[in-house]
Amino acid sequence: MKKTKEDYDIYPMDGWKGLNDRMFRTGIDLVLAFHPDYDKPGLARGTRHAVGLAEQAGIPAHIFYK
Repeated sequence: MKKTKEDYDIYPMDGWKGLNDRMFRTGIDLVLAFHPDYDKPGLARGTRHAVGLAEQAGIPAHIFYK
């Protein structure tokens, strides 16, 4: 999956939020999050958003960084 114009129409500055929303609507049951800067404040915003969506939905999320 990739970001689309529609994602940017909904979230003008943050199209990745639309992508994350669409990924979760597919019925995922596990999130594997990979980002080398996940532990740094202000970075990995899309990855953090996806992990947050997983937590809200009760979906297990495993985070890999460093």
